[in-house]
Amino acid sequence: MDSKTVECYLHENYAIAGSLENNNVLKDVSYLKDFYGGMKSIEKSEIRINELVLNKLITDQTKLVIGGNLDNQLTGLSYALTNRNVNYLGIYSACATFIEGLIIASKFANKKEDIVVITSSHNLISERQFKYPIEYGSPIKAYSTFTTTGCVGVVVNRNLSKYKITDYTMGKVVDYGIDDASNMGAVMAPGAFETIKTHLKNFKRTIDYYDLVLTGDLGKYGLLILKDLLKEANIDTDNIVDAGSLLYPDDYNKAGGSGPVCLPLILFKKVLLERKYKRILLVGTGALHSKVMVDQKLTIPTISHAVSLEVKS
Repeated sequence: MDSKTVECYLHENYAIAGSLENNNVLKDVSYLKDFYGGMKSIEKSEIRINELVLNKLITDQTKLVIGGNLDNQLTGLSYALTNRNVNYLGIYSACATFIEGLIIASKFANKKEDIVVITSSHNLISERQFKYPIEYGSPIKAYSTFTTTGCVGVVVNRNLSKYKITDYTMGKVVDYGIDDASNMGAVMAPGAFETIKTHLKNFKRTIDYYDLVLTGDLGKYGLLILKDLLKEANIDTDNIVDAGSLLYPDDYNKAGGSGPVCLPLILFKKVLLERKYKRILLVGTGALHSKVMVDQKLTIPTISHAVSLEVKS
């Protein structure tokens, strides 16, 4: 795995979330009234939330937009960028896409131009694409996470701010032999483990170097698996929290949330607003899942990327 030291900064951010995410966990977020958000289809709804976030963040200083989502061919973001005079890099690491975007942005960032890193997910689109349409009535397993509806973007450049990206570790694709598309936490936990372990080794750090290690969307059961793997490697787990595990109350979804928007929603609209942490390791977790290949009895590979974030007082 490739680890590098970089220097760039996070600035303005904006977030929209679905109506089911409006449960007092997040602050300073705009919410949809329902899955459609006033549009005629769920696809148009995801396009619209991308448009709204981009409207808040794109200025005359914006040189590049980097981002992706779970919808086929990055539909939501690509359509939202149509006829905007801005360069675009569409990327995909499943639910690790936002962290991949930050890594790429760190390479292009300068002091004169802004980069917007953005991601989104929509529950009804993802459930249909990767599992079954909700209307099908397929039973939901107890360990199955709930895809979060929302969109988050942030401006990145090399002008000083309170939030500094200092280094990153790019992940490699790993496969621990899980073929259950409902058990995304078990699929992704090994990828997070490999990336965290490699990140600490490459930078010669122990995990207590960080006040918080924030994983993306392992959910509550995937987080338990990750902690078991880390304990076997003699790595402490007291400062590890999963973003997806924080989004929903137990009486709504016991396993937690999933989707690329989980990590930035919790990061910008909960963790950073609490002003408790100075060093945060952000670990995006993605299942490189194809329903077609699962139907052909293949197991599910995973990818995980990590970025170090320093918060200045």
